Amino acid sequence: MNPKIRHVLQRWLAPIAFAAVVGTHYSGSPWIGVLSGMIGGLLFATCATLFLVPTMFSLVHGRDRLTAEPAPGHAPAPQA
Repeated sequence: MNPKIRHVLQRWLAPIAFAAVVGTHYSGSPWIGVLSGMIGGLLFATCATLFLVPTMFSLVHGRDRLTAEPAPGHAPAPQA
């Protein structure tokens, strides 16, 4: 597994596991809402960071690469 992905997953899994353990201990208490919000926020933020941000970045900056003119002194890229 890629070390960068492994590091992201470890940092993501630790708070969720903590919230799940604390949630089972405090079942039936008002902390359940806080813990479920924490787990949901971590899941959403991780998915957005790993999938949504790179996709949006490539969509926005991918067009710039196609329409950009070559820098002065550089030959244009050959067309395939």
